[in-house]
Amino acid sequence: TGSAEDEVVDQDFSLARKLDDFGHACGPTAFDWVDASGQTALFGDEFAGRLRLPFSFPFYGESYDQVWLSDNGYVNFLGPDQYNNFPSAIPSAGPPNAAIYALWQDLYMDAASGIDFELVGVAPNRAFVLEYSNLKAYGAGGALDMEVKLWEDGTIDLLYGANPANPGDGRNATVGIEDKGGTDALQLGFMEPNLGSNRAIRITTVPTGVVRGTVTDANDGLPSDGATVSAVPGGRTATTGG
Repeated sequence: TGSAEDEVVDQDFSLARKLDDFGHACGPTAFDWVDASGQTALFGDEFAGRLRLPFSFPFYGESYDQVWLSDNGYVNFLGPDQYNNFPSAIPSAGPPNAAIYALWQDLYMDAASGIDFELVGVAPNRAFVLEYSNLKAYGAGGALDMEVKLWEDGTIDLLYGANPANPGDGRNATVGIEDKGGTDALQLGFMEPNLGSNRAIRITTVPTGVVRGTVTDANDGLPSDGATVSAVPGGRTATTGG
């Protein structure tokens, strides 16, 4: 009774938990905090600072030799970027772009705050560490500690210290990464309280694959045109055709 095109059929197959078009995915990793010793001397509110990287960092198919720092919880690889204190969903063509958003929200640094850096490991497995300590958030109490680790192979680790839920759990922030054109991004959260304290997230490229098969009509067993195949979670869809 009725066509198979009107039916919804569930079929299990393996997908990465969260994936952008480039092939980045994320997952938990060991909480390996680094006490960085290099001091940037950055201070205040709505500033931009630059650090040269000790190796070329691959990011969305490009290689970058320097990184620009903001007090608002993100770094980017294109140039100095100021006054972007109100986070937006990603991807977005508006600046910042080519960015890593550890916790993009309206933050500032006072006399107790710091952004330090450190190079750890041995080539070709080195990591450049950016340690943020005692950052403050407008409209919330407490202080924030977090780290961004840029690994030589393009892997990114985001580490979050023993931060208060407000503002440390992401409820007022954008978390993720974005390419230089603002057309592709891996958004881990936008105004969502999904970050835990003393936790670490790893973002890396993962093998991708293709799901192949034939959707057939249950009535006659013939291939069915116009059926929609959806991947859940992920939200990607395809329509069968002759």
